[in-house]
Order: sequence, then structure tokens, then C-alpha cells
Amino acid sequence: SHTTGFEALAAGLPVITLGSARVVASRVGASLNTVAGDGLAVGTAYTHKEYEDVAVRVGANPRLRAALRRRLFANAPLFATGAWVGCWDRALHALYEQRVALAQREQGVSGRLVPMHVVVGGG
Repeated sequence: SHTTGFEALAAGLPVITLGSARVVASRVGASLNTVAGDGLAVGTAYTHKEYEDVAVRVGANPRLRAALRRRLFANAPLFATGAWVGCWDRALHALYEQRVALAQREQGVSGRLVPMHVVVGGG
């Protein structure tokens, strides 16, 4: 449900999930709907009857689907790639600075950077 749910949201499709704390796929679906923001709050049901009702309501109402799609793309931090990249960049810099500080303490070095390698990526 990780990739499938994300790809469905990225395509503007409503994701309807049965929220259950016992099943990983349900937690993932509910989490994706939460991260999708206000746009798809309709997508998490907590009973089988509610799940059916939501599916029928969304499936039978093209205007509702169009509104959900518009709100999804307008509000979803899930697709804010630029913001994500900025956060990732800051996290990598913070990790690097922490590693340098740790190495300096371990080696009793102050005032200069300790040589080290940083590898990002793979393959």
C-alpha cells in the first residue's frame, strides 16, 4: 500500500482505506490520507459499513471526486518536493556537523575539520 497509495494520490485518485491499527497496510493508507491533508479526509473509514458508504459516495459523485482532486493538489504537503528537498538538505548538513564535532571530541582536535568521507546514494 505504500507505493500504490502514493501513486494513486499523485494521480489525483481518492484513496479509501479501512483504518485499523492491527494491519500495516491500513495504517499506511490512513497515514497517506492524513499527509495528503484536508484534501482527502473522506478517505479513511473505521468500519466496513463506513468504508462501503464512502466508496459508494465517492464513486457515484463525479463532482465530489473533482473537488477532492482539486483540494488534494492545492493543500497536500505530500507533493511539496521543493520543501522536502530543503528539509533533506538541512538534515544532511546537520548530520555532517554532528559527525565532525564527534570526531573532533574523540581525537581531541579543535579548530579544524577532521578528514572524513560522506557517501550519498548507491548503486
